[in-house]
Parts: sequence; structure tokens; C-alpha cells
Amino acid sequence: MSNTDKVEARNDVAAVLGFMLIVNITIYQITWVYAGPITALSATVLITILNHRRGVNWRDLGLKRPRKIWLTLLQALVVFAGTIIAVYAATLITEQFFEEPESLNARFGDMEGNLQLYLWWVLLSWVVGGFSEEMIFRGFLLTRVEAMIKSRWASTTLAIVFQAAVFASVHLYYQGAYGALQLFPAAIFIGICYVLFGRNLWPLILAHGTMNTLGFLGNYLGDSAI
Repeated sequence: MSNTDKVEARNDVAAVLGFMLIVNITIYQITWVYAGPITALSATVLITILNHRRGVNWRDLGLKRPRKIWLTLLQALVVFAGTIIAVYAATLITEQFFEEPESLNARFGDMEGNLQLYLWWVLLSWVVGGFSEEMIFRGFLLTRVEAMIKSRWASTTLAIVFQAAVFASVHLYYQGAYGALQLFPAAIFIGICYVLFGRNLWPLILAHGTMNTLGFLGNYLGDSAI
């Protein structure tokens, strides 16, 4: 890869991260509840424009039609199970040092018994969490950070760690260190799966959307789920 390509990759990453920071801080002043979703959707639009300028589309980054549906579903199951295990293991450690922030429950506190609100967040979580976040952090960020690094053997490893760190940090605004440290190892695992599964985003999207749906189901059922 030429130095020009590396510079372009660096500029793309800097532009997207800077854009996300500005949008998140701005929207947070208006509505902290939707600061994350609006930031993710806006970043997806910006990345689509940057990709188009480079002659790249989302199919090139993993949204192409799966050749084998059964294999994609199996891979999604692996991503789902592995992510749950990673979050659970991280929680056992994190809860020893941090308390769960009130904002984590406050964001979805009115969902119990509210079917309309539950369905709204499920829809939003598939669009933002399932699609946008996987497209941004795994499809775009991991790939572009790889292109920035000269050492071929280290580029993928560093890119996986970097995207995981950014993914965890963007959740700080409402999950705090408690949630961010839980998400970091999960994002590393998801990044590894993206690479091992042939840069296919569909298993990640399916797993991410399903986890969000089940998580919101717990909020919706409330005490009756215990």
C-alpha cells in the first residue's frame, strides 16, 4: 500500500472520529437519550460519502449477500454466544471496582410494560446497533486503521484493539466506565469474528440486533422476568 493510501486512511479515520465527537457533544445538549443513535446514523452517512469517493461500497466491507445462509446463521450464533460470555466475564471484574450508573437504567426506565416504547427501541437498536455500529466500527474503522499501519502482521491486531477501544468509549456518555469496560472485550471478540468470518458483517449484525432485542425484552418485562 502506498503512502498516499495510508494518508487517506488516516484522514478518513480522523474525520469520522472528529465528526462523531462533535455531533455527540452537540446532540447531548439537546437530548442525551438519542445522542448515540443520531451520532451513529450521521457517521454512517459520512462514511458512505467517503467510501463513494474512494470507489468503495458497503458490499466491499461486508454487506454482500451471504453465499450460505446456514453458515451465516451459525457464525451469528458463535458471535452471540462469545459476546455474551465476554460481557459476563468482564462484568464479574468491573462490578468489583465500579457501580452501575443510574443513567444506564434511566435511559430505558419507562420501558417496563410499555409495548410501544419497547418496539420503538427494538427497531432503533437494529438500525443503529445492528447495522450502523457494525458498519462503522468493524466494516469501516477496523479496515481503515489496518490501512494506516505499515507492519502487515501487526495491522489487524492493532486495528481490532483500536476499534474496540473507540466502540467502548462512545458508550461512556451513558454507561460510564462500568459499561465501557464490559464492552471493550466484547468488541475485541466481535472484531476477531469479523476477520475470521471473511469480513462478513451479517453474522455480527444478526448477533448484535438479537442481543439488543433480548436486552430490551428484559426492560419491558421488568420484575416479571425475574
